[in-house]
This record gives sequence, structure tokens and C-alpha cells, in this order.
Amino acid sequence: IKGKAQGSTGQKQCIVCNAGEYQPKDGQEACLKCENGYFQASTGKFDCEACPGGKFTNIQGAPDCKLCEAGRFTDSNATKVCEQCDRGKFQNMEGEQSCKECEKGTFADALGSSVCKKCSLGHFCPDVGMQVEKPCPPGTFMDNMGAQACKQCPPGKFTGASKSTSCKNCGNGHYSNSTGTSKCDICSEGYFATDTNPSRECTACKVGYAQPGRAQAACIKCSGQKVTAIPAQPECLLCDENAQATAKNDECLCNVGFANDDVSNQRASCKKCPTGADCDKVGSLWTDMNPKLGWWEDKLTTNSDYKKTYYRCQFASQCVRNEGLPLEGDLLVFADYEGFSGE
Repeated sequence: IKGKAQGSTGQKQCIVCNAGEYQPKDGQEACLKCENGYFQASTGKFDCEACPGGKFTNIQGAPDCKLCEAGRFTDSNATKVCEQCDRGKFQNMEGEQSCKECEKGTFADALGSSVCKKCSLGHFCPDVGMQVEKPCPPGTFMDNMGAQACKQCPPGKFTGASKSTSCKNCGNGHYSNSTGTSKCDICSEGYFATDTNPSRECTACKVGYAQPGRAQAACIKCSGQKVTAIPAQPECLLCDENAQATAKNDECLCNVGFANDDVSNQRASCKKCPTGADCDKVGSLWTDMNPKLGWWEDKLTTNSDYKKTYYRCQFASQCVRNEGLPLEGDLLVFADYEGFSGE
């Protein structure tokens, strides 16, 4: 009888096939075991059933099917062995018919993963189903796990390596005025920067200081008779031979008896004052020159070459106080002087 067997001659009753066995024909001596991928949970059956999706059996004569383990799946019937989830996918449940893609910020680099890994520090995972994490490129960093994107280094900082977890301040004499910097720019001559703070720009050397080199952390103070009168200078300049440096070395002042005829020249351009000019103090300027008391300037002989001509006053009418205005269109007169005796 189907589902039963008679093991020996003269046996009065047939033996019922056990669970995991079957017999499709009459008059057989033994029951057959269910093949791999099939099972039979009941006794006395004439066929076996295929394991459904998500289950398998890898032995003959199985009374039931096993659930696919976490990290494995099967979407077909009569499965002998469950498949492993591909890289970039996972399955955290048993008895499933498919795997799931890793979410952004995670990855699976091995077959048969039951969970996805969080992207590690210095890495990022921008897409779903990633098999490997991506390293943060130079100029970027990531200080958290499970990142979908890297952070850019802020201005004043950089990183030249990949997989960075932080950015560093630009080094001495360097700066960065943009984000995502992998290499800081070099400060030029006349400028400096330190690595104690993030430098977005280089600082100009102030007056009285200079810096002839590039990529420097400080400026050099001018000394002796050398000065810088404007910021950001690459070198200290020696004052004119008839000038002297201020105590701060930030200006050249003409000596007594001389006047500067070129204020744009940091060294000063000191010329000997003409007779009758008031140059009795240090730092006289040619453009501000006035006659001494008791002298007057002849405007007719003064020209664009800064040549000035002064005459001693001969008469009181030539030295009337007139607030520096011309007298009769030609004479620039100055105030009366001590001891003056008129005509």
C-alpha cells in the first residue's frame, strides 16, 4: 500500500512510513527518504513536500525544514542550501526570502552579513548598498562614525592626508582663506602668520618692522638708522645720509638744516635748506618751508624744482605780518622779527 512497506515475507501488517519518509508505490519492501530540499512532517505519506522560500534542508529524510540563518536567504522552493547575502546587503532575520541593502552611512564588505557596519572615523558612505567605505579625501575630515559625507576643513586649517579625523592649523608662515584646503598657501615677503591660531590671511609687518623671507612666523624689527615707514615691507631701508631714524624706526627725519623734498620716499630725500629758510628743527619738510623771521620769499624765483629764494628784509614794509599771503602778488612776507628797525 502507498505510504507503507512490508519488510519481510510472512509479515501480517505493513509498516507505516515514518516522518521524513514516503512510499509512492504499492507492495514495496521499504520506505524512501525525502531528498535534500524536501520534507515530510507526517507518517504514512506517499510523497514529500518542497521546502518553501526562506527555508531549507540539507539532509535526506528530514521531517521538517530549517529557517535560513540571519545573513542568508532563499527565494525558491526545495532549497538545499540558503544563499549568502551579497556584499552591500544584509539580513538580520531568520527565514527570509531576500536581503536588504545597507543604508547610507553603513556598508557590508563580507558575504552573509547579518548587520551592516557603520562607516568608521575618517570615512563616509554616501550611497545605499555600499560594499566598502570611502576614505575622506585630502582637505576634508570626519570625526563621527556612520557619516554620509565628509566635512570640509574650515579656513585657516588643512589636512593633506586622506582618512583624516581632524584638520590642523596652517603652519607658521602659511594661511588658507577657503574651505576644503589640502595645502595652505605661503605668506609672501613683508607678511607673517603663526600656527597658534587658524590663519585665514597673513598679517602685514607693521611700520618699524620688515620680513625679507617667505613663510615666516614673525617680522624683524628695524634697528640703527634703518626704517620702514609703511606696512608690509620686505626690508628695512637706510635713512638718507642727512636724516636720522625715529626711536620706533618707523620714519626718517631730516637733520637740522635740511628738509625732505619727497615724502613718498621712506628713506627721506634731504636737501640743504637755502639761506633764510626756517630749518632749525629735525624733520623739516620742503613743502612746509617758511622764511625765518626777518626774511621773505621771492615767489618769482621759486619754481617747480623746489628751488626757493629768500632775502633778508630791508624795509619794514616788506616784513609786515600778513599771515603768509603774497604782497603785491610777488612777495611772500613773514612776520616782523625781533630787533627789526624800520626805514
